[in-house]
Amino acid sequence: MKKLSCAAAAAALLVGCGGGVRPAPGGTGSAPPPTYVEASVYCPNYAQAVPSVGFPGDAVAANLRAGQVVVEIVAGRGANAEIRVVRATHAVFVPSAVQAARRLECRAAPLPIRLTADFNNGGD
Repeated sequence: MKKLSCAAAAAALLVGCGGGVRPAPGGTGSAPPPTYVEASVYCPNYAQAVPSVGFPGDAVAANLRAGQVVVEIVAGRGANAEIRVVRATHAVFVPSAVQAARRLECRAAPLPIRLTADFNNGGD
């Protein structure tokens, strides 16, 4: 059976902090760089939405048994989401990972949201 398994750390977001900093009198005028934190995101439909994309038929045709894609949802939600591919082991897996990211319904999640999708067709 062809199916998609997903990494345990499936969705993480980066939230920028900082900005609006005024230099102290007599200071150099440069603001400190933003600070980034990693946090979990609640996506109640994750267990249904992500595995439902399945193992790509083109990957089977190319004799690939596994792959991984990391994508970020950088703007919007659902079908109108702007998705950026961070990295992929093979381009054939990208459309399925993007489709999975568009299906996610994450609650109160600032953007970007990062999704790691692991594809496995019968191997470990």
